Amino acid sequence: MHVVMLPWAAFGHIIPFFQLSVAIAKAGIRVSLISTPRNIQRLPRSPPNLSSLIKLVELPFPIMEDESILPEGAEATVDIRFEKIQYLKVAFDLLQQPFKQYVADTSPDLIIVASLFACRRWPNESSAIAGEYDITARMGHVSIFGGS
Repeated sequence: MHVVMLPWAAFGHIIPFFQLSVAIAKAGIRVSLISTPRNIQRLPRSPPNLSSLIKLVELPFPIMEDESILPEGAEATVDIRFEKIQYLKVAFDLLQQPFKQYVADTSPDLIIVASLFACRRWPNESSAIAGEYDITARMGHVSIFGGS
């Protein structure tokens, strides 16, 4: 079994997805957690005993036509002012093609994308990508809540 996960570019999504990746890997399931290079670099290290099951996948951050709308190195909401989040959403939408290619190359069994509030097209696009590659178990969005 192989699960591919793509959290929205906010650490309130990325960190819980990383934690979920660890929990899934503890069950012996391979997980690919996808984000952009800077976001992957800021994640904690995977537990050594699970490193063979957790793959952190870097998709290149899209180059925007107008490079002045997002500061260099801004790949998550923590890197920008609130007024610029709309541009981060546009950049995130541009990850669809490399994400689709990764799915085509790896043939996962399950895709989990956290994008309900992030980008307009992702829930429909992730379902279409899953359908195109005959991935029967899929989720367009997910909510993760922690408990004490």
